[in-house]
Amino acid sequence: MERKLYKQLWKARFEKMLTLEKEGLKTYQDLIKDCSKKENLRQHPAIQLNLEQVAEDEKRHIKLVEELLAILNRQPD
Repeated sequence: MERKLYKQLWKARFEKMLTLEKEGLKTYQDLIKDCSKKENLRQHPAIQLNLEQVAEDEKRHIKLVEELLAILNRQPD
C-alpha cells in the first residue's frame, strides 16, 4: 500500500478516536453534574471523585490523540 494511503487510514483512525474520546468526556461530565443534583449520590462523594478522575483521563486521551494527529500531519505523503 502506498504511504499516502497509510497516512489517510491512520488519519481516519485517529479522528475516530478523537471523536470517541470527546464523546466519552462529555458523558462523564454529564454524570458528574447528575451526581451533584441527586441527593442519594451526594451522600457518596467517592462516586463523583471517581468520575472526575475518569474525566481527567479522558482529557489526557484527547491530548494524546491530538498529538498523534499533529505528528501524522507532519509526515510526508
